[in-house]
Amino acid sequence: MAKGAKTRKVRTRVRSKTRPRKVPVRKTAGPAIRSGSELLIRKMLDSEKGGERELLIQDLIYNASRGLKNLAYRSGFELGKEIYENSDRTIGGLEKALENAGFGRVLYSPFESYSTITAYKVRPRGRDLGADVHAFEAGLIAGYLSAHAGRAIHVKELRCTYNGSDSCNFVASAADERDVEREKVADLGGMMEIIRENIGFAGNQGTGGSYYLLFAKPLLKEPVLTEASKLMYLTGKRIAEASRAEDFDDRIIKMSRYLGIESARVKRRRGRGVEINLTYSSSGSISNFVDLTTSMLAGFAKGVLNKNVYVQRRLNGRRKYSVSMKIAPKKSQEKKA
Repeated sequence: MAKGAKTRKVRTRVRSKTRPRKVPVRKTAGPAIRSGSELLIRKMLDSEKGGERELLIQDLIYNASRGLKNLAYRSGFELGKEIYENSDRTIGGLEKALENAGFGRVLYSPFESYSTITAYKVRPRGRDLGADVHAFEAGLIAGYLSAHAGRAIHVKELRCTYNGSDSCNFVASAADERDVEREKVADLGGMMEIIRENIGFAGNQGTGGSYYLLFAKPLLKEPVLTEASKLMYLTGKRIAEASRAEDFDDRIIKMSRYLGIESARVKRRRGRGVEINLTYSSSGSISNFVDLTTSMLAGFAKGVLNKNVYVQRRLNGRRKYSVSMKIAPKKSQEKKA
């Protein structure tokens, strides 16, 4: 190059490699939830607490036969194992679950070859229905303790507030002392009467909302669902026998609360009969749960008003069920016929 000549800079374009596209990573709080039951379990263990356990409609259905009582124990056992997997895996997790079941603070007493769990907050105390009724909770305790111990643990309810005792006492051991074939079932008429008293008083359950749904889930599958719905309808009619027409609105609202329905309203319009509007919570908006609970309300309405009940339901945009139960006056029924 000649001296003094100007140099020219040559710009070269270097093609850069395509940068990988960033994919946003979702932050998760804890392990992924795999089922609706797991969501209810976590909600129950995190925040909810029960009160004083009343006799529930699930108790009545589970005690209708030995087969259903055995279903209650087996279903409770599976739930107990699932609760263990989602808890802190200590005895405290079991105590928390039983507290949500309405058993209050239980007394856990371990011994060399067995352990006992005693609950004092189950109402009403001292009633005698001829049998222990908490097979589901016995199974739940067995499932939790089996997962905790890494071996099979069996649980039997030794004393029950519905079998003449002032507390519920469960005995857990490696030996299976349950006799399924000879196990007694409670007096259904007596159970219906206790449920009627509870609904007339306040309609409280004494359980946490999540536990109430977990307790009902085994009843939402066939062939149990059809038989359970029939029993719910008959229970509603049985309660209606001791109810007055003027108390209808109040009883419907209390019965709805007792059945775990979020809200209920009764509307009366001249010439158009009576309409019951129900709203279910998001967690309670399970199709078969809606069918089961409305069966009891329909039986009660039929028993008190002696008119046919027409049920319509819809799932709104917030994934919550709304139900309209219409009890038409006689003239409207004649036109439809």
